[in-house]
Amino acid sequence: MPVIQNNISPKKIIVSWFPAIGFAALIFYLSSIPGKNMPQLFPHQDTLFHIIEYALFTMLITRAFKACCPKISFIRIFFWVFFLSFSFALSDEFHQAFVPGRFPSLYDVASDSIGILIGGTFYRWLK
Repeated sequence: MPVIQNNISPKKIIVSWFPAIGFAALIFYLSSIPGKNMPQLFPHQDTLFHIIEYALFTMLITRAFKACCPKISFIRIFFWVFFLSFSFALSDEFHQAFVPGRFPSLYDVASDSIGILIGGTFYRWLK
């Protein structure tokens, strides 16, 4: 895992990671909504929402890593970002197995992975 630089203040670490952790909590909360309470707005919305949600999540995690480990290469950081985001996607699908009207899906994990790749690419493109 990338090593946090010695000269980074605890406040900067907290400020950098708070949005990513907050977004992870939001994803967990949304996954806790029973299936019958999920409104269907348009076809394939689930796929689109998974891609967008994990693209944003990936960008927030990448931002946090870059703030705490500025000397580490983007490729190395993105390896860890992908690992963390993908692991969270798997745990989120496992969590849904216990929510009424929801079920785990490898298709959702694939959509999440596409979002992770898009988020990492977009973050790199912005910088």
